[in-house]
This record gives sequence, C-alpha cells and structure tokens, in this order.
Amino acid sequence: MGYTEYIHKSLSGNTATTLIERDKSKDLDILSMTICNTHATDVVSIDLFLRKTNRRYRTTGDWNLLDNSYTDLYVLKDVAIDATNTLVLESNEIEYDGREFSLMGQLNNSDSTTDIIINFKKRR
Repeated sequence: MGYTEYIHKSLSGNTATTLIERDKSKDLDILSMTICNTHATDVVSIDLFLRKTNRRYRTTGDWNLLDNSYTDLYVLKDVAIDATNTLVLESNEIEYDGREFSLMGQLNNSDSTTDIIINFKKRR
C-alpha cells in the first residue's frame, strides 16, 4: 500500500468533470470523499459516476482513432445536498477499478458549486 494522497477540486456548473483520471498502470483505494455544497442558498444535486472510454479505430486503411464513445456507471445519481452542507462517502461506497475507469462528477445547475476532497492511496 502506498502513501496517502489528496485531491482537492472545486466543481461548478453542470458539465461532467474528471475527478480522478484512469491510470492503466496503478489502481487506487479511495479512503474517503467529502462533497461540500458551497452555494449560499441553493440545494445542489450531484452525479458521481465511472467512465470507461470505448475506443473505435478504422479497420481498413488508416488506423487512426475514429471516435470515442463512453460507458458510464453511476455511483450516485441526482443526490441532493442542502446549501452549506457536506456529504461524506466512505471507502466501501466508492470502490472501483481505477485502471479501467475515470471517476467523474456532474452537478445539476449552471450556478451550482461544490468543493470536493478525495483521500486515497495508490496500490503498488
């Protein structure tokens, strides 16, 4: 087991954002995650999901990348967090294979804001 690391992200708007990029060489163990709604008055809803890229290549002629499509698997879907409150997730609630999937987050409204702290260890 490696040493403890932290990721701190401010997430705003309603665009899907990568929280942890897939790493083909090493998996990781998330120890905990906090998601704090930093909006002063509004409830924020969050989706937390795993994303796997499905790569397609041309099979004849040019072997360049044709396009990407994605497979998304939801850990949380439309979970509401009241204004100025924090959701705490423990390791067993966000266990996944970081060699295969990126961890993504998406908020419900364009004016939504959150601060996210992820505590993890990389496996050797």
